[in-house]
Amino acid sequence: MLSLTTIEEAAHFSSLSPRYYMKYCFMKQYFTNGSLLEMDQKPSDVFRLRLDAVMSRTKLSQAELARRVRISPAAVLQYRRGKSLPTLDTLAIITHVLETSSDYLLGLADEVRFIQPDELSPTETEICSLIHGCDEEQRQKILLRLKNMIENKIF
Repeated sequence: MLSLTTIEEAAHFSSLSPRYYMKYCFMKQYFTNGSLLEMDQKPSDVFRLRLDAVMSRTKLSQAELARRVRISPAAVLQYRRGKSLPTLDTLAIITHVLETSSDYLLGLADEVRFIQPDELSPTETEICSLIHGCDEEQRQKILLRLKNMIENKIF
């Protein structure tokens, strides 16, 4: 799977801009693996279709996505129509806001999985409730401490 970091590093070494390298990855996938992209679909169509699917699943409107990503609603409309693709920076923010992966939106992975509330244990639900009440800075601090505790097996 290609991540944004992989795309940026590969673009650097291939002397292409990250945006053009992302289009190159689309085309390479398009011609080498028909299972991920239908042969009659353009790469921008895959992004458009998957963006719409995730927005529908998360019940996020075009205007709200634009506000959260800090881009114009017209830019979101262009992505949804398949007229343009986001920059790597914008793509990273979109994936964060939509809680999905860039690989899925770009057609490099076939599925994205959202955890449903009924799949959580009571402890996981309580943790989510506590974190939900925090602002983003507090959430980041909690996440760092939690990762540290797990890595160092501090319980």
